[in-house]
Amino acid sequence: MAETYRAQCRWAPDDYLEAHRVGDSVHVDACDEDGMKVCASLTPVDARAFARGILTLADETDGGEAQPNDAPAIAPSPLAPPTRLELLETARQLAPEADAHNLLRIATYLEGSGPS
Repeated sequence: MAETYRAQCRWAPDDYLEAHRVGDSVHVDACDEDGMKVCASLTPVDARAFARGILTLADETDGGEAQPNDAPAIAPSPLAPPTRLELLETARQLAPEADAHNLLRIATYLEGSGPS
């Protein structure tokens, strides 16, 4: 089952980042108090590099080092697979000029059930 990871802003209680898997991508969403959402779709390689960079920044900030059993600020929770509508919305954000046929193709790809 897919999981989502969430990091709460320390200064703005309604701002947070979420990361979860969609098909063969890792999506990182930034959400603010007004409900605005920005989504970045990363390859697994880029997601790992980004995560390593965040760990490096944290280590440089407080002089600490991540321990293997460190828990995330908010524990992962089960995440239901995205609905077809959510996949279509993501497809529309990725390809705003695409027609309906191509949006469906992109959504199918994101879902992970597209042609190999």
